Amino acid sequence: IVYFEYKNPIFCKAKKIRVHPSNPCHPCAYIISPIQIVIELFLFAMNNLYITHSEIYEMMYQTFINYDEEYVYYNDKLKKYNAGSVFELGCGTGNLANRFITNGFNYTGLDLNKAMLDIAERKTPEAEFMEADMRIFTLPEKKQACIIAARTISYLMTYNDVMMHFIQ
Repeated sequence: IVYFEYKNPIFCKAKKIRVHPSNPCHPCAYIISPIQIVIELFLFAMNNLYITHSEIYEMMYQTFINYDEEYVYYNDKLKKYNAGSVFELGCGTGNLANRFITNGFNYTGLDLNKAMLDIAERKTPEAEFMEADMRIFTLPEKKQACIIAARTISYLMTYNDVMMHFIQ
């Protein structure tokens, strides 16, 4: 397996185009370090865990995260800025989605894992969900606010991941 990463993951000055980090054919690509390979393998293993055990994840997270309290925190911030639409990155099984919908928000959740999104859609069919990588995605319509929980941002393992995520 050959892994590639861009010297500049956002913009290739030579070609004057935005580049995608999974394109190994781009001339700005080079082989990544062993630690980056370990990170990629970790992310692969975590995603596989979510695919095969998404129902267990759903039950487990209900036991130690107070989603009502978390929703109140986000709601206070969003109301302060009169935001009526919210986009959640790394929504998982949609534990916040129903709370936002019930309280009148236009909600869209994004997650990389289809098995997690299947649970989210089953729990809150009136919400909109997208399957995509939070580092590279296209939002179909603008939202007034974007949230990402600390437990989700921890999946942005490299500096380039963080930069690609927040540049959007």
